[in-house]
Amino acid sequence: MQTNWCVISGPPSSGKTSIINRLHQEGFATVPDPAREIAKKKPSIKKESREFQKQVWNLSLKNHGNLNRKKLVFFDYGLPDNIVFQELNSHSLNDCETSCWSYRYSYVFILKPIHFSHDGFRDDHASLQTRIEDRILTKYKYFDYCPIILSSDKSLIERLSIIKKTCGISI
Repeated sequence: MQTNWCVISGPPSSGKTSIINRLHQEGFATVPDPAREIAKKKPSIKKESREFQKQVWNLSLKNHGNLNRKKLVFFDYGLPDNIVFQELNSHSLNDCETSCWSYRYSYVFILKPIHFSHDGFRDDHASLQTRIEDRILTKYKYFDYCPIILSSDKSLIERLSIIKKTCGISI
């Protein structure tokens, strides 16, 4: 099912949440990172656990199922990102690929990392950042997307401008 949805993806500390927050402040429909949502509700759950990955996946699917496919919506991570994090934590959930093929995004933006900073949620280090970035790009290409890569030398405003122009939003 083709949608009018856009994914803002990338490794930790690439500015995804800042972009999503800014779009939300400007009145656009956004879907926050489901992992952050789960972690807020259940702070004691280990992010590496199969149970955490399962809850993130289930919330992601629920979010996708509740949205109008014709409405412009921006996601902080898409379904293929969930598979990347499952694989990084040596987990595999059933039927994930089927869902990834079922929900088709209009655009996928992958943000290059700005610099690594600890944000209290993600505590990954720079080498893992690079590995995550490579896997995200590979996974979206596997699902036949041509991601738009936004370099780290652009400011948040410049990245936001590129995203809006690509999605046909007048600035």
